[in-house]
Formats: sequence, structure tokens, C-alpha cells
Amino acid sequence: ATVPGLLTAVGRLADRTGAKIAWVPRRAGERGAVEAGLLPSVLPGGRPVSDAAARVDTAAIWGSGQVPEAPGRDIDAMIEAIGAGGITAMLVGGVRLDDLAPAAASAARALDFLVVLDTHRHDLVEAADVVFPVAASAEKSGTFINWEGRERPSQRAIRSALMSDGRVLSALAAELDVADFPASERELGAQLAEFAGWEGSRVSPPEVAGEPRVDGAGLMLATWRPLLEPTVMQGGEPYLAATARPTEVWLAPAEAETLGAHEGQMITVTTDSGSVSAPLVIGDVAADTVVVTGQGHRTLSGSTGRAGDRAQVAVGGPA
Repeated sequence: ATVPGLLTAVGRLADRTGAKIAWVPRRAGERGAVEAGLLPSVLPGGRPVSDAAARVDTAAIWGSGQVPEAPGRDIDAMIEAIGAGGITAMLVGGVRLDDLAPAAASAARALDFLVVLDTHRHDLVEAADVVFPVAASAEKSGTFINWEGRERPSQRAIRSALMSDGRVLSALAAELDVADFPASERELGAQLAEFAGWEGSRVSPPEVAGEPRVDGAGLMLATWRPLLEPTVMQGGEPYLAATARPTEVWLAPAEAETLGAHEGQMITVTTDSGSVSAPLVIGDVAADTVVVTGQGHRTLSGSTGRAGDRAQVAVGGPA
């Protein structure tokens, strides 16, 4: 997903073959975030920002005069705007610095005022001017939306004095005189229900040109953020964390033979971002490619690297 042009290529392949594309997010709230209008080009319920009827419809539900027709900013554009002085204050919820680009750390420090909503302490919380400790999922009622778009209600399991994110946002809206902002979780849910059922136009599929294949020594790196990785919500719960995929190096038989490596042998993979050493698994892997599973992406695709770059592969572990 981080390789420019890949989603466009997949979409074209689906058009040619008649296949369907489904997006199964890594995190439980991502589909719901999209439905709520998180993406820069989308309003709640999948309404395109560029569609005049969608903007009128959204303005009516929000009780506002009009909705701007220009798309919003994505995370990278926000970070760039902070550096240019275009954004001086920000409210952030449920985000850690290691979720973001390396420039996010300096951007957070450059803000005049930072408000953070979160359940645990981390680097971004330490940089904040104001922190609202909010209820975790087990401490509040709500609704998840699964990858199919189905609603999955979640009831509070643990009583807590902490406010939910929605309650904090409602209180801030009232303090800032934001008209018609839902005053409770129930009102917020009712407003989201009004956005359901949009039958108008949709955002067009992305048209992003793929980057040229990277030539040079080494193998093409394939790595990704795994479904289970160290997170604050796994703190003190070793059993779920123990089911995470281990860090391994995968190679095709031909690539392993070229290296003179055998199954289970320690292999070191190196990029400009760092090195990872892990046991070798020989299997069905594309030619000229090395796959690194588990937490390897944090080291190999860090501040200067990413999937698709060239990686040096050698037999043996760290010196």
C-alpha cells in the first residue's frame, strides 16, 4: 500500500479481469473513520467533496451554511503545512509518532498548541500542551464498522470515570461555540445514521503513475506493517502478542541457492535505514525479491527506506 501506483495498477487489473477489490483494514476503526469522512476527498457516508449535491446534503445534516469544495489535507500535507506555518495548532486522537512519517516529530514540536486525546502515555502525549485521557474501547459503548460495512455495536464492559472521545469533542465544541455539534454519543450516532444511504456519485479511483523499477545491487525489499505488533493496548497481555508472526526472511529457492543458504539459517537484510537478522524460510516468493515479516518494517522501511527499495542480503547474523 505504500508503493506509489500499486493501487491504481490493482484497480486496472480488476477492470480487465472482472475481479472485485476488497479492503480489509489492519485496525478495527479504519473503515468507520472513512465512513465518518476522514479521507481528504470524502465527506461522511462516502460523499465526494467535489460533488455539489453531496456538499449541500452534508451542509443540511450538519446545520451549517456551506461545505468547502476543496479537498482537505492528508497527514503528509498537514505535516508540510506545519513546517510552512500554515497550521499552528492541532488536535490529535489515537495517534503515535511511530504511526507517522519521521518529519512528524519535529512538526509536533513546531506547533504553537497541541491537544492530544489518548489512553496511554507516549511521545506525542509528552509533546502536548493539553492531554485528555479518554476511555478505552472496553470503557465505553460504541459501534465498529467491519470491512464489509456492517455495523457491530460494542457495549461498555468496564465502568470508568473517563470520558469518551466523542464526549470530549462535544465539550470542546460547546466551549468554542460550534453550532449544532452533537452533544452526546447518542446524538453523534444519530447524525452518522443520517449520512448513511448516499446513492449519488463516488470518488473516482486513484490515478497514480507507478515509479520505475529500482535497479542496482541487491534484492527488491517486500515488507509491511503486520496485523499484530507492539502496541500500548497489548501492554500486560502477553498471550495475544505471542501469536504475532515472528520476524523471518523469505526467499525463493533460486535466490537461496545463489546465496548458498539453507532453511532456518540466519540471514541479514540491510537497507539505508538499518539491518535485520532473522531465520530463513524458503518458499513461494517472487524472483529478485526478499520478504521480511514481523517487525522488520520498522527498521528496514524507516526514515529513508520502504518496500520496493533494494536491500542487501547476506548469510549470517549480526557480527
